[in-house]
Amino acid sequence: MHFALGNAYRRLGNTEKAAEDYELTLTLNPFHFKARNNLGGIHYEEGRLEVAIVEYQRAVESRPNEPRYRINLGNAQLALGRTEEALREYRYAAVLAPMNAEARYGLGVAYSRLGATQRAIEELSKAVKLEPRNAKAHNALGALYGKTGLLNEAIEEFEEAALLDADLPEPHYNMGKVFEERALYKDAIREYKKAIELDPSYARPHNNLGNIYAIFGALSRSIAEYEAAIRIDPDYPEPYFSLALRLETVGELSYAAANYQAFVEKADKAGRYDTELGIAGRRLMELKQPSVR
Repeated sequence: MHFALGNAYRRLGNTEKAAEDYELTLTLNPFHFKARNNLGGIHYEEGRLEVAIVEYQRAVESRPNEPRYRINLGNAQLALGRTEEALREYRYAAVLAPMNAEARYGLGVAYSRLGATQRAIEELSKAVKLEPRNAKAHNALGALYGKTGLLNEAIEEFEEAALLDADLPEPHYNMGKVFEERALYKDAIREYKKAIELDPSYARPHNNLGNIYAIFGALSRSIAEYEAAIRIDPDYPEPYFSLALRLETVGELSYAAANYQAFVEKADKAGRYDTELGIAGRRLMELKQPSVR
């Protein structure tokens, strides 16, 4: 009875009451694997990933040959950056259900994060064949095509993703990147603006718009886009560096130094940007010289 009530509350969007009934179900029967899985789903959806993983693991222990539970566990691990652990679960799920598109999609994303680009393409290609209306799979496949220089194929996948899910901003952002790489700046601006329209909290299109405006010498617009990206995502390193460069150009040296410093701090945490870190370090030293003040 409590399990059915939990499902009813969950359908109504009352996750607090749903969780209470799932927990009551598990008090009466600790091996109720469906209640474990559904409780894990609530924790996952509400961002309590560690707790979700515990519940999903218990569901898997109760039903080790159920691919859905392994996929759910893999999704939670992937969201926490535990890519190897996620890959193991997706692999197991794909063995249990070779025609499961979600398992193939998970494998593709995990392989991509681990740098196994060709294997990622293989798995995502399987995912879109098994589930042709999966917009996220098309977008992910397009991103990998773009990474390997197959730009026409990338655009095709992004366009398909955008058609399948008109509310998804990522295909527009990714199309913008391809157009920018081809110096088709008008098209790139259009796609970046569309991504922002769909998701105003999306920092990366703002950063890339800033780069394009800088190419055309529209520095005030460029600076505004970098500042927007930083407001949206203060931990995103790239706009700090680009903003500092533009600020130097317009003579705002103290503000430029502050942004170089912020970039160094953020980029160190990100573990990338070696070239930019070297430039930022040198510029900071020069801007701190008395003659520059």
